Amino acid sequence: MINNPFFKQKYLQILDFFKSSSYSQIIAEFNFIALILLAFVIPFNKLLITSAIALWVLTWLLEGNFVQRFKQSILSKRQWVIFLLFVGLYLIHVVGVFYSENKDIAYFDLEVKLSILVFPLVLFTIKGNYKKKLPLVFKSFVLGLAVSSFVCLFYALFQSLSYDGTQFIFDASLPDKPNKALIELVSSRQSKLSYGELSLWHHPSYFSMFLSVGMFICYTFYKRAKDNFTKILNIGYCILFGAMIYLLASRAGLIVLMFELLFIILLELKTDSLIKKLVLIVSVLLFGWFVFVNSQLQRTAVIVINKVSETFNPKKQEQLVADTSKQKTDARLLLWKYGFILAKENPLVGLGIGDAKEHLVETYKKYDYKEGYERRFNPHNQYLELVICGGLLMLSVLIFLFGYSYWYAIKNKKTIFFVFLSIVFINFMFEVMLNRMDGVIFITLFWLLLTLAYDTKKQLS
Repeated sequence: MINNPFFKQKYLQILDFFKSSSYSQIIAEFNFIALILLAFVIPFNKLLITSAIALWVLTWLLEGNFVQRFKQSILSKRQWVIFLLFVGLYLIHVVGVFYSENKDIAYFDLEVKLSILVFPLVLFTIKGNYKKKLPLVFKSFVLGLAVSSFVCLFYALFQSLSYDGTQFIFDASLPDKPNKALIELVSSRQSKLSYGELSLWHHPSYFSMFLSVGMFICYTFYKRAKDNFTKILNIGYCILFGAMIYLLASRAGLIVLMFELLFIILLELKTDSLIKKLVLIVSVLLFGWFVFVNSQLQRTAVIVINKVSETFNPKKQEQLVADTSKQKTDARLLLWKYGFILAKENPLVGLGIGDAKEHLVETYKKYDYKEGYERRFNPHNQYLELVICGGLLMLSVLIFLFGYSYWYAIKNKKTIFFVFLSIVFINFMFEVMLNRMDGVIFITLFWLLLTLAYDTKKQLS
């Protein structure tokens, strides 16, 4: 293989790099490769993710010269603020340990959120030449998403096939579920091709969030591409990721998908070609309608309209008795309701990051919400979770981080960063994304990387 001209040239380039580079340059190169590897494995299992993080942090430590590297940081003052807000968010969680009675749970929570502290420190010292190569990290992430999506799809299809001795039979319905059309099974989460059955490594809401971010990154790459192959490839990625989000049937994922499609329409209205505008807008609207008729979203809309005024009516707080036979969307509103009641007990500093779950369970028991205390549900809302754990002080740090980041994205015309923030903001309303390691790692890493990366296509006004 070394005799092949292409491989021989690459071999000589690598050899020349090692001969002409210093120890620090070589380690920095391996550090960037580890970052690319980390982006690729994020859609896969936690063992791969933690191994990649260990390699990334290890190469950062091996480079040494920390004082000099911090002094030579290429971050602007505005980027400094965002990075320091992440450190501040972690430190306020540390404070929450001191007034928590259950120290073990509190320390475990700090361990889960450790990326919020470590990632800013590692990226703080990124070199200018690597900052320019950050699109390679995003491409690696997209490739990882595509590979993981195909693996999930093929596994689900394999599970749906059986052989009776004479022919193959395709049956994607779950055991003991009614025999319906495939689209109905998927939208009602009763198929091997949907929700938790499809997502092999992550909760469907988390995987949908990854796919949503990857989809808009691919759209941006498509807009910047100069050759047809790259354009077709990125269109294919967008279709694949959009289809996966639909199959996963996460309500938050479907709402985010509709937001993305509408945002893309607004961007495409700026194009000069009328035919291109019409084709894209009609395609997006058709796909948007296909998403909207999903039974999960329909049920969500109906229940929210009928229940939200009753659920959040203070006069009826003491009358509310949970019914475990209610639909899951109704259960989510109940969780918000009980979380809101609990948050009012100590709104300034919260109940402590180690004790919040136990207080929630006691609240569920008080209102006889059996499913809530048996399954130990969190409030399914990141903002509410922060108020319960650390009060309005902890929430204010996150809100300021969002507000400043939005301002920074708009001022610097960072379209991908703006959309990323919106995706995370919406998902935080439906899930406690910072209670799982995969959510913390993805959100922190991409928030910081998109702060550093710059958009050359200035579409956001």
